[in-house]
Amino acid sequence: MSEYPRGVTILICCHNAAERLVPTLRHLLAQRTSGAIPWEVLVVDNASTDGTAEVARSVWPAEHAAPLRVIVEPRLGVGYARVRGLAEARYEYASFVDDDNWVCPQWVETVCDIFDRNPEVGACGSRNEAVFEAPPPVWFDRYKRSYAVGDWGPAARYTSFMDIWGAGCSLRRSAWAQLRKAGFSLRLISRQGTQLNSGEDSEMCGALALLGWKIWYDPRLHLRHYMPARRLTWDYLRRLHRGFGKGDMTLSVYYYALTERPATRWNRFRQTWAGNLGICLRLLLPRAKALLAGKEGCHDQIVAEATLQKMKVLLTGFWAYRREVRRIQDLRLAGLEMEAGPPAADIPHAMAQNVAVLPSK
Repeated sequence: MSEYPRGVTILICCHNAAERLVPTLRHLLAQRTSGAIPWEVLVVDNASTDGTAEVARSVWPAEHAAPLRVIVEPRLGVGYARVRGLAEARYEYASFVDDDNWVCPQWVETVCDIFDRNPEVGACGSRNEAVFEAPPPVWFDRYKRSYAVGDWGPAARYTSFMDIWGAGCSLRRSAWAQLRKAGFSLRLISRQGTQLNSGEDSEMCGALALLGWKIWYDPRLHLRHYMPARRLTWDYLRRLHRGFGKGDMTLSVYYYALTERPATRWNRFRQTWAGNLGICLRLLLPRAKALLAGKEGCHDQIVAEATLQKMKVLLTGFWAYRREVRRIQDLRLAGLEMEAGPPAADIPHAMAQNVAVLPSK
């Protein structure tokens, strides 16, 4: 039995979002609920200076059945805002709706239905469709997942922690509470103002999976993700992938921990610091020219941007990589000791064993 009441908290993390927030809130006002599911909207004002909080309060009717609250997180960064929102939420199910996400009218009902019917699920993701301010570039479809746009098929199913975007991600707060009790703290803070770092969403889901919680995708959860023209440039895409590269060292440790592979010498080596560096070199060297002289639409340039950033993190963080390995090992062990995760009866045997052994220090 969860310590939190059944219901849905919509978490909107905002930094200077006064203009973007209005259509987002209007779509939430169009929710169709039976009345049996209590819900709320929690706006996390992340160091805004443009009156975001005042706009939120002015748009949302005071008499609405679902109350709107605004809290302030002064530390700039999406990760800080998400963690603060989870701490302040009222209900058991928390749904991250970004300030440029326009959710379907059945969002609240569907989130509640998914978690009610699947007690083993700790996080679930959505089907995201792009809405463009201006015609998209010809390369957008190839890279749409980089913009948290796309789907993972027509059927609801279990999925990888890497397949969940923060835009439209919903969490079970009792599962998150287990993570915190096990000593988990978020390493990837992600976007801080104009810095396009990322990965906090995948880290959250990876940590939940490490404790035995399932990750779920459900296409009934549908949102439209607004794309302003300024984000649809080749330079922006390159910056976006540099941010992906910076977070990849941490996420790769989760990936190795959660992926069963044959215990070959190569698979053991590729999980080490040197192995990660070697993989980066193998990817980067054939693409060095593209990094410097690649034109718009050059895929090798995008791969090189992300790889170079991961290499920089590795080269300046030999001990940091080892600490990440140890931290994730300790998290898994703490979860086992406290018997974290869903009830054992809810975990299919094959998935319950799906935790690989990480290399030791």
